[in-house]
Amino acid sequence: MTKTKFALPKSSRLRKAFWLAVAAVVVVWMVRNPYQVRDGLDQLVHAVSVVFSGWEGGQ
Repeated sequence: MTKTKFALPKSSRLRKAFWLAVAAVVVVWMVRNPYQVRDGLDQLVHAVSVVFSGWEGGQ
């Protein structure tokens, strides 16, 4: 029995069109939800700062 998996199209033109559509959807979502984008970026910056603050030696 063969299993089908989600795969990107083989043609580079279709692949570029797919990623362009994904990017367009992301941009539209960011424009329509600016406060969620801001909060998400704030959480990401906080998480990165917490991770890198542990590299100072624990003092």
